Order: sequence, then structure tokens, then C-alpha cells
Amino acid sequence: MGTQLSRQDPSSQHRSRLLYEACLSDDLKTVEILLPTLTSEEINRVNSETGQTALHAACSSSNVAIVRLLLQNSFVFRTITNRQGQIAFEELPAASEDIQLLFARPQGDNKSPSRFLDTASPSTVYQIKQRIGDNLHQDYQYISAPNDWLCGYENGASDATESQFMNSIARAPSFLKYLLKQRTEREGRENLDDLLGRSLDRHSHKEALRLYDDFIKKSRVDPLLTLYTLETPLYGVLQTNANAYTALLFLHLSELSERAFTGRAYRGGSMTSQDIDAYRWAAQPQRDDFVLETRTIQSTSKKKSVAQNFANIGMNRTGTVRFPVLLTFHFPTKCPTAINLTRINDQLPPLSSFTGEEEVLLLPFTLFKVNSIETDTDTETRQYFINLTNVPVPETSLLSSWSKVKK
Repeated sequence: MGTQLSRQDPSSQHRSRLLYEACLSDDLKTVEILLPTLTSEEINRVNSETGQTALHAACSSSNVAIVRLLLQNSFVFRTITNRQGQIAFEELPAASEDIQLLFARPQGDNKSPSRFLDTASPSTVYQIKQRIGDNLHQDYQYISAPNDWLCGYENGASDATESQFMNSIARAPSFLKYLLKQRTEREGRENLDDLLGRSLDRHSHKEALRLYDDFIKKSRVDPLLTLYTLETPLYGVLQTNANAYTALLFLHLSELSERAFTGRAYRGGSMTSQDIDAYRWAAQPQRDDFVLETRTIQSTSKKKSVAQNFANIGMNRTGTVRFPVLLTFHFPTKCPTAINLTRINDQLPPLSSFTGEEEVLLLPFTLFKVNSIETDTDTETRQYFINLTNVPVPETSLLSSWSKVKK
């Protein structure tokens, strides 16, 4: 799971060992001197005797100052596993709350995109059709829905042809998938490579580039998921230009079957009254077939507190009056497009660079039914709760789903 680091240069090995020993013995001064002089390879090298990195050593020693210093260095990689298959965060004693906070994602300012927060922009609202009455020949009225991160279907999952097509790619026979990969994956890699080149700096974003290189060399999808969780400009780019990234994930979706999520996941929201009303078209009891389809990649958390915290942060945004919203996504059965980035077992470690968030990543073309919209008026600011249940995508063949998409 870790990087394949060179073991040829004895002097490089020695420098790595000095850093490791300084972290293990709480020698902050030596760490401060060494760290600026080392390469990313030397900093992240796994010790041949203990099977740990310097970050593992600092975490096991519970030295707040050294862990902080390491995490502030862009050359330090958080997701390298030790000999036992654990990342450094998992080495922390349960009582090390101060150090656990150091591993938390930095909170951006009001202009920065919030990873676990939905904020619908009125300027990008589009229309969803809702039939009036039961007469098929009656007119349609149009009501607003949040921007292009979701789409609605009146006749349920059977109308979600794009979802069916994307999921059929993951289930396609090996020979068909091979043909798709020959062209689609090549194009996806080229486009994603272009996005990386335009959004990442080769000096400041070493870990991101290492992960992408790992994906290219080994054709393993795990590094792409970790890449998404990093705090880099690429995250913002993928919110509006995720086609290449999404296509690559769907081509490798079968590799993630053990990470298909079941249970409850949460996401925060900061919405206007109009934004919230947009969900009501799908929550009407008489419209049981109405479903929503996600249109972009979305981060959710198994921890309600993470989502609620982001919802509260969203209230600090200036401008239009907004309300905090907590969205609860219920997955009664395993959903292949809801990817559990937390530890699954001894062989499948956490994939997120911010492990404490317990992230479940929702891919585009995931379907939901809105069950209810509730309000808590006891709080100082009215709080809304939107409850959704995953709707499985009907299984169709690749050719059948493709013919529907082309219509």
C-alpha cells in the first residue's frame, strides 16, 4: 500500500533512519533540522527493522509538536501503511485527542468549497418537470431544483438511463470492458493528466502527483480515491469538471466491490428556502416514483457530527439568508456507487487522507428517493433535516443501456 521507495543509496537510508529515530525519541530539535533537508522519498521511507515511517513513530510516541511539524510539511504522506497494514493515524492512542485534531482537515474561508457541504447557487438553478394531476395529457409546471449536482425523474429508476449505462460499464463482460478501456481509459487519463497539470504544483503537491503516478503505473483505482480526499486545488476543479475522473472510477468500479456501502451517511447543507422547496417535488406521498440522481461527486460521512459541523460553517456565508440542513442518506443494501473510504478489514485500509472524517464517497448517477423533510424550530436558526433512501439502479446490459442513452 505504501510507496515503492528506493533502497539503493546508503547515505539516503542513513538520513531516513536519523529522522525516524528522532521522531521515536521525541527529539524535536533534530526533526526541525533534518526535515527541510530531506526528499519526500527519505521522509516517507519505511524503516526496514520496524516497518514504520517517521510519521508512524511520532504518532506512536504521541509527540504533539513533532506530529504537527510533520503534517505541516507537504512532503509527508499520510496514507502509507506500516508492516501491520496501518496508517499513522491508526497508531494514535485513543486518548490522544490533541494529535487527532492535527489530522483534521483545515477549514477554508467563505470563498473555499466545503467538502461535506451543499450550497445551491440561485444562478445555476435549473428546472425539473412535475406533472399536474393524473391525466397524462395535462400540462407540466416547472419548479426549481438545486444546481446541476442532481437531476430528477418522475418515473423512478427506470427513467435513469445514464445511471443504468454507467453501472452497466462496471458489470460488463471482460472482453467488452477491455474494449472500453482501450479508448475510454486512455482518453480519461489524458484529460485527468491535463487537469492535474493545470491545477497542481509539482513542488507543493508531491503526494497528489505520487498517487496519480501510482494509479498510472499499477492501474489500481485506490490511489485515485485518496487523491480526491487531499486538500488541493484539484478538488475544486473536479466539482465542475469531473467527467474524466468519474469515467475512470466507473471503469474500475468492480475493484471496489468490498467498499460498496450499506448503512447511513450524512452531508451538511446551507440552503435558501427556495433550495429546500426544490426537494419537495420528490417528497410528495402521491409521487412515490419520483427519484433524484446525483450529478457530481459528493463527500458524505458516517459520522453525523462531521456533516453537522459543515452545515454550521455554511451559516457563516454572507449574502442570501440560508438555513443549516442535515441530509441523511440511507443505504438499505450495498450500493456500488457509494464507496466506503474507511478501513474495511486488515487487507483494505482507510483510503482518505483525513481518516477521522470517515468518508463515504458518492459518485454521480446514484439514485435516491426523498422520504421526508423535517424542521427543528427550537434552534436559534431554523434547522432542516432531509432524509433520503438509496434506490438501486436497475441492471441492464451495456448494449441495452447504451441504446436508451442514445435515444
